[in-house]
Amino acid sequence: MLHGDLQRMGHIEKVTGSIKEVKEKIEAEKRKLDRLEAELRENLRKSDAKKEEQKKLKEKLQIEKKGHQSSIEKLKKEKQRISKEIERIIRENARRAAEKAAREKAAREATKNKGKGKGKGSGGTKVTTTTVDMPKISNPEAYKRIGKTIKPLNGQIVVYFGQKKAGVVESNGIEIKGKLGNPVVASKAGTVIYANAFQGLGKVVMIDYGGGIIGVYGNLLAIKVGLNSRVSAGQTIGVLGLSSDKEPNLYYELRANLRPIDPIPTF
Repeated sequence: MLHGDLQRMGHIEKVTGSIKEVKEKIEAEKRKLDRLEAELRENLRKSDAKKEEQKKLKEKLQIEKKGHQSSIEKLKKEKQRISKEIERIIRENARRAAEKAAREKAAREATKNKGKGKGKGSGGTKVTTTTVDMPKISNPEAYKRIGKTIKPLNGQIVVYFGQKKAGVVESNGIEIKGKLGNPVVASKAGTVIYANAFQGLGKVVMIDYGGGIIGVYGNLLAIKVGLNSRVSAGQTIGVLGLSSDKEPNLYYELRANLRPIDPIPTF
């Protein structure tokens, strides 16, 4: 009897030990599963956060692209506006010159006729010219007409003719870097046809060099010459200011009639 009881107790202890071992194994596996589940949740959270971050970056990029495109469009429109205004001034100058020449011719003919006894003079007849023919001047012909000129500012050329600003808009002139307040001189002798403020280019001086060649000096802080005044090569015409980029860069443009050409070959 005692022996049988001992056998049963031993069996029970053995079974109990096995149950305990299985229980510990189950608990260990549960902890492992809990850990894996926690890791999965964390990875999902990070993945969601990464997706959200990527979404925000994409939205930011789209906004920046739109802003960049808007800036490019503004730059294009600004260039067109400036170019058209310069063209208008040149056309107006040519029209006035044509009217003056026509008046002088009419006066000479009137004097000639009066001397021949063919009647009274013109009596100050007004001559009006609405359109002026401005044929294209080829580069070789333009450079031949202008000859050698003086560099208008002692400094480094930082923007070249035809160089794309903002990677898109080609420059119609060059930019020379100097120091704020530096004197700007006339590249060549001529007549001042514009000396005033100019939206987008600060203060501007435009000089008619003759032969359909016009020099445009922009980004001036002050102007030292007057409208219709004659200037000599090397004469101070203004003081250097800042560009629209807040840089002390002189903008210099050369036009053959209405067409911009590279001024560098003339220096």
